[in-house]
Amino acid sequence: MFKLPTLTLATIAGLIIIFPDAVRAVTINNGDFATGNFSGWTTTGQATVQDGQAVLESCYFEILGGGCNEDTRLTTFDELRNFLAALPNNLNIKEGSAIKQEIMTNAGDTLTFSWNFLTNEEPSVDYNDFAFFTVGNYFKILANTESGNLNSDPLFGFNKSTGYQNQTPTYTIPTTGTYTLGFGVVDVGPDDLGFSINSALRVDNVQIKSPDAVPEPSTILGTLTAIGFGIKLKRKRAIGTNRPKT
Repeated sequence: MFKLPTLTLATIAGLIIIFPDAVRAVTINNGDFATGNFSGWTTTGQATVQDGQAVLESCYFEILGGGCNEDTRLTTFDELRNFLAALPNNLNIKEGSAIKQEIMTNAGDTLTFSWNFLTNEEPSVDYNDFAFFTVGNYFKILANTESGNLNSDPLFGFNKSTGYQNQTPTYTIPTTGTYTLGFGVVDVGPDDLGFSINSALRVDNVQIKSPDAVPEPSTILGTLTAIGFGIKLKRKRAIGTNRPKT
């Protein structure tokens, strides 16, 4: 029966003992939405997958008849209650949509994704719809109806959009642990007119990059086994070469 060299076996055991909880690559579940649905994600409001992208709409009241979640329901989704409650009261969030999933990450991991904010609203303080993302206790507004980079070219049924922002912004995980990752878009307005004109957020290519990731113990074992085979074959060849002639 084949036996690995003693040094190789000791190395394997040492690696497994030293790195029982080694930093490993983190994968977002269905981060490219290639399944055509929200497998791996939890959704609220008007969320669909179109052309391999997550599409979140703040809702068009006349068409959907209030099909999105009003503020009282949206704020119970994930940590959004705390985030949205901390925003200025004059935002008057009416309704919105969001998606989320739990991720286990390592300190130093980097979150990247592609996104596009679209809207039919004109720049307005009162009707300033916005899109955002969250990671744990971190909350960031990606764009709103007053963003200076909105293009006037119609796209996907909307009058204006930021265009796809690829891999920006990025977010670095501060501490190893489990986080809630979320994306959303909301309708804002001081009265019921806030329902009448909608905005949307498209998201794709959600990834966690782990620069310091090391192989799983099984991968280490496989690699060192291959090294062991190499040593064994080399030894056999050496013995065959030095065998005395008869």
